[in-house]
Amino acid sequence: MTRATALLALLFTVACEGTREPELLVLPEFVVLPNVGDTVRMDVVFTGTNVSGPSAALRRFSSGDATIARVDARGLVFGVARGETFIRVTAVDRTVTVPVRVE
Repeated sequence: MTRATALLALLFTVACEGTREPELLVLPEFVVLPNVGDTVRMDVVFTGTNVSGPSAALRRFSSGDATIARVDARGLVFGVARGETFIRVTAVDRTVTVPVRVE
């Protein structure tokens, strides 16, 4: 299953469940970059409200250690050096921390 298919399935499941406590979902849940210089985009879904998701202006990305991996405002993670760190994603009043490993 591709990431896009998984994201669509998740959105469909959430839409069928109705309104519930807001939840911030970030895919992938764990980032592995096989090489320094590789990139991966983080997908963000805000569920449980009548809002389809936080706008790009409401999402914030930050790196625990930008000497290992950095992230831009759109959620694109860049492998800078070998090691492990995390990316913190905040939207509205929720925060998710995603582990990152650069090999």
